[in-house]
Parts: sequence; structure tokens; C-alpha cells
Amino acid sequence: MGKEGKKREKEEGDAAEDKKKEKKEKKEKKEKKDKDAEPPAKKAKVELEEKKAKKASKKDEKRAEPEPAADDGEDELKIHGGGAKTAAAAPNAGGSTTVFIANLSFQIDDAAVKAAFKECGEITSIKWLNDKESGRFKGCGFLEFESAAAAAAALAKNGVDLMERPMKVTPAETKPAREPKAGAGGGGFGDRPHEVGEPNLEVYVGNLSYSIDDDSIKAALKSCGTITNIRWITDRDSGEFKGAGFISFSSLEESAKAIAMHGQDVLGRPLKCSYAKGRPDKAGGGGGAGGGKKFENKLSEKPEGCTKIFCGNLPYDIDDDKMKSFFADCGEVTAIRWLTDKTTGDFKGVGFIDFGSEAAVDLAVKKAGQPLSGRPIRIDFAN
Repeated sequence: MGKEGKKREKEEGDAAEDKKKEKKEKKEKKEKKDKDAEPPAKKAKVELEEKKAKKASKKDEKRAEPEPAADDGEDELKIHGGGAKTAAAAPNAGGSTTVFIANLSFQIDDAAVKAAFKECGEITSIKWLNDKESGRFKGCGFLEFESAAAAAAALAKNGVDLMERPMKVTPAETKPAREPKAGAGGGGFGDRPHEVGEPNLEVYVGNLSYSIDDDSIKAALKSCGTITNIRWITDRDSGEFKGAGFISFSSLEESAKAIAMHGQDVLGRPLKCSYAKGRPDKAGGGGGAGGGKKFENKLSEKPEGCTKIFCGNLPYDIDDDKMKSFFADCGEVTAIRWLTDKTTGDFKGVGFIDFGSEAAVDLAVKKAGQPLSGRPIRIDFAN
């Protein structure tokens, strides 16, 4: 091939590369545009999911690190009565269905441990133990079986190799149940009285399984009524789920039914229920049955020529269309601005609504306290 041929071939290759690069840039711009067009609440939810995915990835990386020989769950094993080099199975005291396992490989996962104990019986729950400060897997955990007989068979696995490490399998220590104190009232855990709180639409639920999700909590509270919003409580810094959340209902009668679920088993853990404290949606926005306080929405002085309002206590699934529909009978909505956290980008549950006239604003503020997706909306004039 001559110089001209090589030159032409190089030019064609460069042109193809430029075209490929241009196509990639257009695709990235389109994805960014689509993402920016999402409702703020949905956008915030997607970003939270991305954070959780990154954190899960980091945990997987930690598990993939070389295994320290000393970190074999020895401290936890001492708590649960196992000897460091005991090969014989410990007795299944009290017919417990749970066993403690230690000295595990840092590459262990649910599938591997289920396969190792397959002949013993069905494992209904697995709880791995992590360091509270670092989040690092401690090489041990708890296995719950479908029956005491299956757990007893699992104890015979003590000393058996799993992923080239001899397992330490011992009975899980169980604390004796305490009798409730006189006058403590029903529905409490142990000897602690159950504080219900002041009736409102939002219910705090705690002591939740870390495998809980929207679908499972909806299924558990299905008999209570319509759930309008679910807000899980997570650590501000790490984003890790803290085993609790807030559930909003469409009426006081429904939230009262949820309170009555206190102590009921949900995914193997007794549910803790109480009315949310300090929430602005008490009594469902206008008083109503159940003895709740009347919703109060004090308006500030209306600025001259005001065509904008502030809206608070908004549901986290709010978007432009829902807001416009809510104020459709007031007048034309000309602009909507949602407020988000500057650091995380999370929706803050508030926003500003612009109308085409003062008359529309006067009608809009009268909607204060009316439910929007089950939450009484707060409204005030804005400058």
C-alpha cells in the first residue's frame, strides 16, 4: 500500500472514531436531560438507590479482602458457649430453632451456607454479624431453621470444613423472657409499657427486619387500610437502614388499626408501633374523629400583589401534575419550584407555587389542611 493509501486509511479511521465519540456524547446528553426532567421526589429516590448500591458494592469489596486469621468470631463464640476447638456437637438446649456459626470464610454467602446445611433442614433466616463501626463482616452469624430437629442436626456440623475453614456451630444463647410489670399494660415488649402517643395519620414502626421493603410492610398492614406514604429511616452519613420507618394512612381509623398491630410478628420480629411524634399531619387536617387536635395553619400577612404561595408537609411522591391538579379549581399555575437538600439532592417536602393572579392565590390558601396523597397540606403566602 502506498503513502496515499495509508493516509486515506488513517483519515477514514479517524473519521469513524470521531463519529463514534459524537454518538456517545449525544447519548450521555440525552440521559442527563431525561434524568433532569424527572420529578424531584423520583429523582431523589433514584439517587438514594444509587447511594445504597455503591455502599453495597463497598461491603462486597470488604468481604473480598484477604481474611485476617484472628477474626473468626471468637468473641461472639465465647458469648454463645462454644469452645474454640470443640469438635463435638453441643446439646440443643430448650429445643431452639436457632444456631450460632463462626470461623467462617469472608467469601461466605447465603447460598453457600444453605448448601452446607441442606441435609439438616430448611433455613428460614440468616443473620450475618458485622462490626458496628467499620461495617466489616465478622465471620459469624445466626441460622434459624424450620424446626428444633433441624437445628439439632446442624449442631452436628461443628468442626466440619466449609470453604476450607472448620465451622464452629453452637446453640444460640436465648435470654429468658421477663414477666411484664403490674400496670404496664398490654402490647409492650417485656416489662416496658407501650407508649401509643397522640393520634394522627402517621405511625412509627420499629424493630423491623433488615430485609423489610415496601411490599412486605404493605402486606403486613394490609388489613389496616390504605397506605399513602412510606418513609424509611436511614443513617444520615452512611444511608444504612436503621430498622424503622414512618407509615402514613388515609384516615385516623386506619392508623388506629396499625397501632393495634403492635407486637405482631412481621418477618420474624415483633412489630413496634406508635403514633409519630411532632408531625404536622395530626388529626387528618381539620379535626375529625378520634379525638385528635384540629389542624392549624396560620397565614402570615399577605404581601401586596402576591401571586405566589409556599406549600409544606408534601408527600414525597408529589410532582408537577399532582400539584396542578390539586389547585385546578383555583386558577392557572404558572410555575412550580421544589426545594431539595443542597448536599444530597433529597426532596425536602416543600415548594413554591406561582399563580397567574392574586385571586387564584386567595383561593389556593383556603385549601390549607386539605389532604394531598393522605397528608394535610400547609400553605402560606410567599414574597
